[in-house]
Parts: sequence; C-alpha cells; structure tokens
Amino acid sequence: KINKNFEFKNYAFHGANTDQQIVLLLMDIIQYTPQIILWSNKFNTTNIIGQSNYRNKDILKYEFSNAKKTQFFLYIKRLDKSLKSYLLFYSLIDKIIHRINIKLINEEILKTIKIKPTKQDLIHATKNFEINTIEAIKVSKKFGVKEFYIISLLSVDNFEGKKQYKHELYDQTIRNIENLYYPYVKIIETEQKFKKEKKNELLCDGAHKKYKGNILQANIIYKKLISYSNIIR
Repeated sequence: KINKNFEFKNYAFHGANTDQQIVLLLMDIIQYTPQIILWSNKFNTTNIIGQSNYRNKDILKYEFSNAKKTQFFLYIKRLDKSLKSYLLFYSLIDKIIHRINIKLINEEILKTIKIKPTKQDLIHATKNFEINTIEAIKVSKKFGVKEFYIISLLSVDNFEGKKQYKHELYDQTIRNIENLYYPYVKIIETEQKFKKEKKNELLCDGAHKKYKGNILQANIIYKKLISYSNIIR
C-alpha cells in the first residue's frame, strides 16, 4: 500500500515453513519469474519440529526428539475431526463435555505430554531452513530473479533485549547465507529497539503484529528495500 507502482504475489499462509514454500516456488517459477523475491521465515523455521518426514531428513540424518509423540497426537486430532464430521452422536457428546468443562486429563498429565524441542531439535530445524533457503536462492538465480531479500521481521526480541535461542540461530544462519551470496542476497531486518511499554501497543504476542505494528514494520522494510534495490523506486 505504500508503493502501488509494482505488482506482488503473496505466498504467505498460516504456519507456512520453507519445506512448503520451496515447493510453491519450484512450481511457479517455471511459468512466472519475478524480479524480486522477499523470503521471510523467521517465526516458522521450527514448525517442522516433531515431523517424522521433513524435507531434508535424508541430508541431515536427524530424527526430531518428539516426532513419534507428535504424530500420535496428530492422528488423534484427525480421528476426532473425522468422527465429529460423520457421527452426529459423537459430535453431540463432544459439545456436552466441552460445555460442562469436564477435565478428562489433569494438569500433571498435560505437563508430561507437552512437547518441548531440544537444543539439537532447534539446530537441525534451522539447518533445514538453511538448506531450503540456499536452494531457493540458486533456483532464483537460475531463472533470472534479479534480487533476493531475506526479511527478518519485528518480534518480542525488539523489546526485551535478549533474543530467544532459536532466533539467535536464525540470525547467525541468514548472515552466513548473505555472506555467501552477497550482493545478490541482502538481509532486511527490523533491528530497531523499542521501549518495553510499546510492546503491547505494537504486538499481539511474541511474533504477530497489531495494525499499528504492521504499519511500522512495513515502513521499516520499505525504506530499506528502496535503498538496496535497483528495481523498486
């Protein structure tokens, strides 16, 4: 909305990670080659944790620590959804249980089934992101994309000073990628620090922005984009 002199296609969707986005890129770039790609995956890099069949498993030769447990709960959720869709009685019982708030699982059991990634999980999830991103860069160059930007979005890190470990890994990885492919690849980050009081004004949670936060973020990204780009003016 800041600059209407160029067309764009937004591939973002809820929970998207690079395993999914690299597939979309490979499918579409054959028919349509954009001049610029904005690659933004800071928050969903770890979304593959718990998956037993992520894209670069054969390369990394790593099994996420809770993959079997995650797949089990995913199966249960799918079964639950199917039963609700096809069995009226099951759906009715489910609604009754929900309304009277019966606790079928107590707090202690919930703690034991909560899935928490290990340090190695985070490292390998970031490595999976790195492999996909480098492939996206190579494919983009091959098909004539002129500029490739890695966008590092505004988050709770901009307010509380100390970065989460997964974001430290992400930052280190994208800098390594930029060093390898510069000047074709450039990082655009919203590294500006804000007062803690501003957090509730700009953020809904650790990653998602309120309307005011989105406007601020868009302006930061746009100013850097026009200062780096030879195409957008």
